[in-house]
Amino acid sequence: MGLFDGIKGKLLYRKGMLKHREATALNDQGRYQEAKTKSDEAYQAYCQAYALGNREALMLIAKGLIEMREGQFDKAKASFLEADKIKGIKPEERARLRNNYAILLWKMGRLDDAIEQMRIIERAGRTSFVYGTLGYLLIEKGEYDEALKFNLDGLDYDDEDSVVLDNLGQLYMRMGDREKSLEYFHKAHERKPNQIDTLYYLAKYAAEDGDKEKAREYLDRALSTNFPATCTVSRADAQALRDSLN
Repeated sequence: MGLFDGIKGKLLYRKGMLKHREATALNDQGRYQEAKTKSDEAYQAYCQAYALGNREALMLIAKGLIEMREGQFDKAKASFLEADKIKGIKPEERARLRNNYAILLWKMGRLDDAIEQMRIIERAGRTSFVYGTLGYLLIEKGEYDEALKFNLDGLDYDDEDSVVLDNLGQLYMRMGDREKSLEYFHKAHERKPNQIDTLYYLAKYAAEDGDKEKAREYLDRALSTNFPATCTVSRADAQALRDSLN
């Protein structure tokens, strides 16, 4: 690779990051199709930068994140592992990498490894991400007592964290406490109205109560969004529930 390729690779990387930020902003605004287009453009720029020899850690992490959200888990793993080998990777970049890699391990069926990865991150300090991710993984593991304490600690850390609120909704649902489960799902919905997991479970409860109209409303909102592969429910799950209401 020549000097010109190196410069072009850096420019493409920056273009990808700009498109990536635009995609995030559009998604937050509920402009989901536009967000998907920008995300695809970001990924294309990252791949072009990679082909020209760009191996910046943040670029590899961002590339892997899109691959993971698109369900391309083997590609994401390769991107994350390559980023991990970069010499001089900054501590904040390594923290971001570990966060994403833990989620990837869970989605690849390696729950115990994902929890262990999050324990490593936790030792460096608990953050909203740690509370949200490890809090959910403990629920998946069936460690309900620890999950309850951990997620309640997460609310002490940030009582408006929609992920932790949803975690508690799912936890109480699994523990058979319908009233508390609904309480936390409604709080999560108030905080983040387009959170897919919350919409899905609120729809299930509405359907159980015979309120099919409300259930359809929740599901139609969920189905109008982009379903990342990192979600705890799939588009197929939501569509199947929607179809059952007809």
